[in-house]
Amino acid sequence: MNSRLAAIQEFESTLRVVFRSIHKDLSDLLGDQMTMAEYHVLKILHRDGSLRITDLAHDLGVSLSHVTNVTDRLEDKGWVVRRRSERDRRSVELHITEAGRKRMDQLLREKEKYFQEKLSSLPTETIHTLNDLLKRLI
Repeated sequence: MNSRLAAIQEFESTLRVVFRSIHKDLSDLLGDQMTMAEYHVLKILHRDGSLRITDLAHDLGVSLSHVTNVTDRLEDKGWVVRRRSERDRRSVELHITEAGRKRMDQLLREKEKYFQEKLSSLPTETIHTLNDLLKRLI
């Protein structure tokens, strides 16, 4: 096997392990209060304030029924509400509640602390380089 192919295979394996590790750590950070799917929906609503369910499904690249199920759970927890759109009364928008905003603010602080600790052994320049290299793959 040539060295380039071996390097690519090692990269793929390492990347998979890194993503799996980060996903597990972030799931642990969420605890049993919130699933990763709920986190992603709430994060978008935290950023945008409100969106139609169809727009959320499109942004996340998932089915409408998936977002509806996640939204039902978030609504039961008091973190989002459904409201008729003021622009189009036929349409329903999701809005993050104050409780949802507070929960997301807390999670974002915890996530930031997690990544600061995770990357604490790397100099800032190395983090910039790593980020630039990963962006080249997009």
